[in-house]
Parts: sequence; C-alpha cells; structure tokens
Amino acid sequence: EVPEGESLESYFKKLAIEGLKKRLQERGTAKEEKVYWERLEYELDVISKMGFPGYFLIVQDFINWAKENGIPVGPGRGCVLPNTPVMLGDGAIKPIKEVQKGDFVLTHRGAVLPVVNRFEYDVDEVLVKVKVGAEELTLTEDHKVLVLKTEKCKVKSTKETVCKPTCRRYCKAKPYLRYRLQWLEASKVNKDDFLVFPRQKSLNKEIFFDLLNFVEDSKALRWNDKSIWYERGSNKLKTAKIPRFIKFDADLAKILGYFISEGYTTISSEGGAIGFSFHQKEENYAKELLELFNKVFNLKGKIYRSKHRNSLKVEFKSKIVAQFLRKLCGDKATDKRIPPEIVLKGKDEYVKILIAYLFRGDGYRGRKEKFPRIKYSTVSQTLAHQLRLLL
Repeated sequence: EVPEGESLESYFKKLAIEGLKKRLQERGTAKEEKVYWERLEYELDVISKMGFPGYFLIVQDFINWAKENGIPVGPGRGCVLPNTPVMLGDGAIKPIKEVQKGDFVLTHRGAVLPVVNRFEYDVDEVLVKVKVGAEELTLTEDHKVLVLKTEKCKVKSTKETVCKPTCRRYCKAKPYLRYRLQWLEASKVNKDDFLVFPRQKSLNKEIFFDLLNFVEDSKALRWNDKSIWYERGSNKLKTAKIPRFIKFDADLAKILGYFISEGYTTISSEGGAIGFSFHQKEENYAKELLELFNKVFNLKGKIYRSKHRNSLKVEFKSKIVAQFLRKLCGDKATDKRIPPEIVLKGKDEYVKILIAYLFRGDGYRGRKEKFPRIKYSTVSQTLAHQLRLLL
C-alpha cells in the first residue's frame, strides 16, 4: 500500500528523486548532476508510460526486506572493455563496441535475445584480465562469469594436477565429484578453473529458403510459385528452371557442408557458376555432388580432371544458385559461415550432417596422438566460433 494522498506513480517518482539526491550527495560533486536528472526524467517517463511503477515498488519492497534480513542482493552487473568479444546467437563473435540494436546475442543463460539498447560509459574500477585458451577477457572485478572451480590431486608422489574424471589410477579422493557450476566474480577466478559458456538449444524447426530473396532484381528474372529462372534476349531464351523453395534437409545439409569447406562461386552479368575442388582420390565426393545438385536444384554438372596435378573440380552453371549459396554461406574463404537460421533453428539431425560434410573438406583427426581428437582448419573466424558452439 502507498501512503495516503499518493498514487503508485507519484510515490514511485518521489522515492526515485529522493534516491538520486542521496546518491549525488554521497558522490560529493555536482559536475554531472544535470545529466543524471535528465536521465532520471527520461527513465521515469518510460516506466510510467508502460504502467510499471507498481512493479518497481513491489521489487523495491522485497529488496529492502532482504537487506533488513541479511539476505545478499545485487549488484547484479559488471562492465567490460569495448573490444571484449560477445557471442551472437548464430555463434559469430563481435566486439561489444560493434554490437547494435537488433543484433541477436547469446545470453548468459543460453537464450538468444535481440539487443534493445546499448550504453557506453567510463568506469573507475579495478579491472581483471582472464585468459582462457587463446582468448583474453578484461572485466570489472565484480563481473560474474560461469565457472567450474577445480581442485588439485596428486597423480604421483611429487606431482599435482587438476583432478579430472579420467584420473583413475592414482586419484583416490576424486575431488572432481565435488565440482559444481557457479556464477563467480572475475576477481575470484583462479588458474586452472574452467570458464563455461552456454549453448542455446536449437528450435528444431523446418526451414525453407525462398530463392527469390537471394537473387538480385533483374528485368530478365522470372518466377512463379514453383520455379525461378531467367529469360534472356529478344527470343526470351530460358535458363534452367530452379525450384524456388528449397528445404533444409539432409541433401541440402550435404551441399552446404561441401560448399562452405570446398566451394566457390563466380558471378557476372552474363551468368554464374558454382565450383568445388577435390583431390583425385576424392572423386566419390564429386560424383555425390552431381547427384545432390540434380536432386535439389535440378542442375546437371560436370567433373574436370587436372592433367598436371592430382586434383579435380566439379562445376555447375547457374547464376541463381550461385547467388543463393554466396549470400547464404559467404563468398570468400575468410567470410564463409554456417547460415544463422540453421545455427538457431535447424533440426539437429541435419546440422550434424552439415558438420560431417564440412569435415570432409577441412577437417581431420590426430591419428598419432595418444587420445583421439578432431580438428578443423579455417581462415574464417566466424566459422571457427560457430563450429565450437555447435560441437
């Protein structure tokens, strides 16, 4: 209940004004006072228009009760430097200074949400640098990260190492059984702790691509509910009709895997082509592509064998399909990527096929190593981060 003579809105504004006056006095400076009052006025106006004063009063009520009863609250926020990498919902990485309204980011709890606002301000706080693998994060000391705190155990009489579930021969205490994920301030993270990031679950939805959305507008372009094609010249010669709607299924997943790892496109005013390069020992891959393109795009291709090198290529002629694949997965090797829609919504069974076919191109396994592992080489940072997220 609010005091007599007050409404939810008037009492909320009164408390907010009193709170700001108190904080300005504590800072002992009026240098930025005008900025704070303008910001408060803006915030109060937004909250009032949305009808949220009552909500804020209720939250304030139980926060105050918690403080009076010794229950920790807040501060619930931290800060990062402008170049701190932020993971987008599709697995790509951006410095936080480049994140814009409308971008979809992966939240700390594994949800993918749109950015609705961005703020930039100076901080006068202790900063902590955390190095994880080949990456570094610089955070304010109270910025919380998801951590697995580790313990050491003696592998041999003189040696200590981080205790892991694989430690069976020497470790009797098994400290790893006590491991629990926890949100921890950056200042409390230690060497050998594990930092964890969430993986959003796929929406597992059917995905259809309308090729009309991927092709540049042209006077020669024709389409209907089933197909898309070009009509060129005064005789209106038709190019091959391509199915207009393409479903993301096992067949398209294989094509995209091959294209991202081994494919290229050429596009000119006269036409376009899609090509794939393989070693001659991988002729079965080239033959599979002939079948896949015929099935998915109604296109026939041709295999070309090099006379001087142990290589071959398979090529398909279609400006429409070239534009589709280039816009969907990138043009140059440095910007190749898995389509964001597929990372976020694609059915897991098809995403796994796509990854498997990616590895046919640039993936390999370390056969001479003691423990089996898989590796993937790429010059595309976006693709590397996407694969780490999906795997």
